Amino acid sequence: MLRLLLIILFLVAVAAGGSFSYHNPQPVVVDWLVQSSEQPLGVLLLGAMLAGFLLAMLVLGPAWWVQRVRIRRLQKSLLRQSGELDSLRALGSD
Repeated sequence: MLRLLLIILFLVAVAAGGSFSYHNPQPVVVDWLVQSSEQPLGVLLLGAMLAGFLLAMLVLGPAWWVQRVRIRRLQKSLLRQSGELDSLRALGSD
C-alpha cells in the first residue's frame, strides 16, 4: 500500500513539474561563479531538486543502509529463536 502511495505521489510530482515547465518556458540567466548560462526555468528547478535529492541520499543513505542490515539481522535471529522455542515446546508436550 505504501509503495502504491509513493508511486502515485511521484507521478503527481512529475505531472506538476511538467505542467510548471510547460507554462514557464522563459530562460533564466544563472551565474555559476566561473561562467554564466541561460537555461529554461523548469530545467534549473529540476536540476536543483535532483541535486537536493542526491545530497539527501549522500547524507542519509549510510544510516538507512545500516538500519536495514540491523533489521535483517534481528529478523534472522528472531526466526532462529522462534524455531528453537517451538522445538522446546514440542519436547515439553511429549
